[in-house]
Amino acid sequence: LKIASKQAEDAANLLAGSNKNLKSYQEKLEQMKQYRNEYAKNTESMSAGMLRDKQNFIQQIDQAIELLEQQIQRQHKTVSKDQENWLQAKYKTDAYDKVIEKFEVAEKQINDEREQREIDDQVCKLKSN
Repeated sequence: LKIASKQAEDAANLLAGSNKNLKSYQEKLEQMKQYRNEYAKNTESMSAGMLRDKQNFIQQIDQAIELLEQQIQRQHKTVSKDQENWLQAKYKTDAYDKVIEKFEVAEKQINDEREQREIDDQVCKLKSN
């Protein structure tokens, strides 16, 4: 049970880290998109060379955005895999808990029955005296 619990805990920690990374990538993507939109706005009074440089830089930003989107897609897959691993570890731990609980209930019942027999035996002895 301790091993299964540790595996479930490790899987939960891994899932939390994957979710944290996903959120971080998504925040970076939004920042990058905002930056791109702000940068692309002001094109007034620019020479042709400056405008061309600006467009090239915007293309580089677009490529970075595309890479981030791809990373987010990969991270979604990682989160899904980590979530599945955590669920499997949790189900295993839950199954062990149920088995242990059944054994504890059975053991308590056996002990209760034994105690009742002992009490019944003592009552019979007292009555016979």
